[in-house]
Parts: sequence; structure tokens; C-alpha cells
Amino acid sequence: MITMPFSRLRERQLREPNQSHPHASSVSVAGSFNEWNPAAKPLKRGKDGQWTAVLVLPPGRHAYRFVVDGSDWREDPSCADREPNAFGGFNSVLSVG
Repeated sequence: MITMPFSRLRERQLREPNQSHPHASSVSVAGSFNEWNPAAKPLKRGKDGQWTAVLVLPPGRHAYRFVVDGSDWREDPSCADREPNAFGGFNSVLSVG
């Protein structure tokens, strides 16, 4: 396990646009920062219907996808930076740093 000093970590907020999943019962974020585990970082639905999560990440490039209702993996439609994945689709990429 590698730990990093807090001063080198950066906090980022991810928002899943409500219009993409207005009837979802759960949304989470899975990515290179949590071993692609969809259960590791659930988002919370706010009063405005927006799904959000705060991530504390080390500097670098972090690939991720939103997971809707446990099985529907989707790109972040608000993220212009993306890279191809092994499944013929794309991962969204968040650069920290």
C-alpha cells in the first residue's frame, strides 16, 4: 500500500448530470483510483437531483466511468478528455495536478 502526504493530494468533485439518469436508483464512480470497483465510491443524490461525489486523488491522470444501477457503465458526458478502453468504448479522464 502506498500512502501519499495529504499536501500532494487534490480534491475533485464529480457530477453526473441528472438529465442522463433521472430515474437511477444508484450511481457510483469506478476508475483507476479504486481498482475499477463500482461499490467503492457511490455518489449521493442532492436535493436538486444531481449525483455528486468528492474524490481525493494524487496528481496524475485518472481514468473513470460512472456505473448506473450497478451494471450500466457510462462515460462522463461533461468530460472532454477520454481514452479508449479494452471493451471498445472510452473512459473519461480526470487530470489532477
